[in-house]
Amino acid sequence: MLMILTLVGSLAQGTAVTLPSTPQGKVVAAFVTAFRAGEPAFLNFQEQHMLSGQKRTLEERKAMYARMRKNFGDFKFRAVRSASAEQITLAVAHAEGEEAAFTFRFESAAPYRITEIAVEVE
Repeated sequence: MLMILTLVGSLAQGTAVTLPSTPQGKVVAAFVTAFRAGEPAFLNFQEQHMLSGQKRTLEERKAMYARMRKNFGDFKFRAVRSASAEQITLAVAHAEGEEAAFTFRFESAAPYRITEIAVEVE
C-alpha cells in the first residue's frame, strides 16, 4: 500500500505538495511542521533529526532559525523538485518573492537524519 504525505504548500493558492512516503519524506514533513510551530519545536527537531543540531551551540541554532524565519516566513513551499534516498529538494517561497531551492541531504541508513540543508535563492 502506497502512503502519500501531503502538506499545504501555499494556503493562498490552495495547492498541496506531496512528499514521498519514505523515512526521508517523513523527516522533511517533520521539519516543516517544526519550523512552522516556532523556535522551541524547531530546536527540538534539530536535536532529534539533524546531525548539525548536535554540533552547533544553542545560540547558533537560535540564530539560524531566526534568520530562516525572517527569510522564509511560514515556509510556504511550492513543489518537490526531486526526491531520492539521498536527498529531497523543495521549491520554497522567499520573503522577497523569489523562489529558493531547499535541498535536504540524509544519512545513508536509518534513522536518516538530515546531514545538510543547502539553500539556493534563485
